[in-house]
Amino acid sequence: MSMIRIGDLFEIKNGYSSSNIKNIFLERRDGLVEYKRPSNKLENTTAGYVEEKLIPDEYIFPEKTLFVSTDGQGSHTFSYVAPNRFVPNSNISVLIPGIEMTLIQKLYYARCITANRYKFSYGRKPKGKRLADILVPSPGEIPSWVYEVEMPDYREVTKPYLDEPTLELKVEEWKEFRLDELFEIEYGTFISTKFKDGAKGTTPYITTTAERNGIGRYIKKEPDYPANSLTIATDGTVGEVFYQDRSFCASNITGVLIPKFEFNVYVAMFIITVLKNERFRYSYGRKWSIQKVRRTVIKLPATPEGNPDWGWMEKFIKGCGFGW
Repeated sequence: MSMIRIGDLFEIKNGYSSSNIKNIFLERRDGLVEYKRPSNKLENTTAGYVEEKLIPDEYIFPEKTLFVSTDGQGSHTFSYVAPNRFVPNSNISVLIPGIEMTLIQKLYYARCITANRYKFSYGRKPKGKRLADILVPSPGEIPSWVYEVEMPDYREVTKPYLDEPTLELKVEEWKEFRLDELFEIEYGTFISTKFKDGAKGTTPYITTTAERNGIGRYIKKEPDYPANSLTIATDGTVGEVFYQDRSFCASNITGVLIPKFEFNVYVAMFIITVLKNERFRYSYGRKWSIQKVRRTVIKLPATPEGNPDWGWMEKFIKGCGFGW
């Protein structure tokens, strides 16, 4: 079978950094365009919506454009074809074919790229030359069965999932779980502006601020922690919890919670809400130390087997109308 490099078949374009964006809105409306981020599920790649007029034209891509997640825990190398116009963030690469391609061909190449994800990891991301060097079948070698796949037609679907009945919380039936059962939990590292790593750069440095999703500044150092994690202020604005959708560094008084389970932004929003109900126990004078964070017990919906019911939590948050 004749193979071809991704870099010879597509023009690879980088995304638009979230540090250049002032506001990300949760709901679609006129004047906004979808903002994409890495994820291991297409439905979770929508981070929100941004003002189209504030985005340079070269970063707005049409529907049916192929894109690749190049970062994120469990997300790198997942490839998709976008159903809508979008702006990619800086952890997404967009692939523009050098020849005319049908939708079915783009979907085929998306699957081929995703099949190469075993070659990459959080420490070895599919960026730049690594992405360009991935080998895929040349267009003339695409198997005939690919063209026989019947594409589903969603034009007749008119009822959104948000029309489903609202789920009941039934908190009295929830089970208790220690945070260190669910997450790897550790402090970040102090990074001084006096050193090279602390100089101005593009990596988010999470501190104990209650603003800007906890980002104190952007630094040069390569990220220490993967996207799709939580951070919690153990000092300063004690108990502020944020979901991090980009890989990042964190200060030495910021707790980092890396999930031990299949995690996404919907489950994150549920857990963050539960954790914020624990903040009243702590203050600047009574720190929520990393040891206390590890021992913190929270109540969550559970399956009949006694495990956290992540699917229920995700469905509940989606039912609340959150549109990440």
